[in-house]
Amino acid sequence: MEMGFLADVLIGVIIGGGSWYINHLTARIGRLEERINSTRETFIHKDEMSVMMGRIEDRFARLEDLLHRLMEK
Repeated sequence: MEMGFLADVLIGVIIGGGSWYINHLTARIGRLEERINSTRETFIHKDEMSVMMGRIEDRFARLEDLLHRLMEK
């Protein structure tokens, strides 16, 4: 009788621990999915970055030309 009770308690502890672990894993997966989705919104694509860098380079070229003209005067 006591061995049956101990076996039942042991099975209960194993099932309880397993369910806690699975719950913990699913919560972590949910947090990771949220981070992945926010990463997609935060970062830009390589094409967009190339366009932005082109604009910045053009502005620096205009500033450089302006400085050269000012220095010539």
